[in-house]
Amino acid sequence: MSTFYISQYGADNHVGTIDSPFKSVKRAVEAIRELLKNVTANDKPEEVTVYLSAGVHSITETITIRSEDLNLDTCKITFKANAGEYAVISGGAKVTGWERDASN
Repeated sequence: MSTFYISQYGADNHVGTIDSPFKSVKRAVEAIRELLKNVTANDKPEEVTVYLSAGVHSITETITIRSEDLNLDTCKITFKANAGEYAVISGGAKVTGWERDASN
């Protein structure tokens, strides 16, 4: 099994370990692609787990995860919160500066 970590306090030039986590979900997906592309069939992990630190992990652009480039037929990929923590992956945008219409 291979493991990567994401933290709001990480950086995408980090290596994705618990002590040097990525900052974004996008970078973790890129790291999984790199991992699966650069290993032989015998060394390919059966499972990759990405642990997210507590909080909201915002996605500002589309992330495409395709079976053919991540070998989803032979490798299970799981995103989950660190033990005892609550993490959210959100593509939502915060809306500010709006006012309620007087008729409502």
